Amino acid sequence: YHTPAHVWRRDSKARLKHAVKVLSDEERGLVEAAIREHCALREWRLIAVNCRSNHVHVIVTATGIPPERVMMQLKAYATRTLREHVVGGPRSLAVAARSRPYPSHFPLESSVFRAGGPV
Repeated sequence: YHTPAHVWRRDSKARLKHAVKVLSDEERGLVEAAIREHCALREWRLIAVNCRSNHVHVIVTATGIPPERVMMQLKAYATRTLREHVVGGPRSLAVAARSRPYPSHFPLESSVFRAGGPV
């Protein structure tokens, strides 16, 4: 049994603390640039980044750093960048995300393609 879509949407919307933020093309570019900059600063290997209007796909190698920490750092850096460059920028980007390590045998080439192409 699956919950009907309209019930799922209603319940999800009721849990929101702030209005949904849909990123413009400019804001998407800022988020991608912030992620690239933060990965370079931390010396993490950024394999792919693809910012959509309401979510971001990132594949990154950050050896020794828990995936959740990587995700929170990227979120914080992107949020700060948006606040600095966009009038009325978000207080915080929501995190309803999953972070998971890829198995060592996973073919990264296919995941890079799904994430929006090579970086």
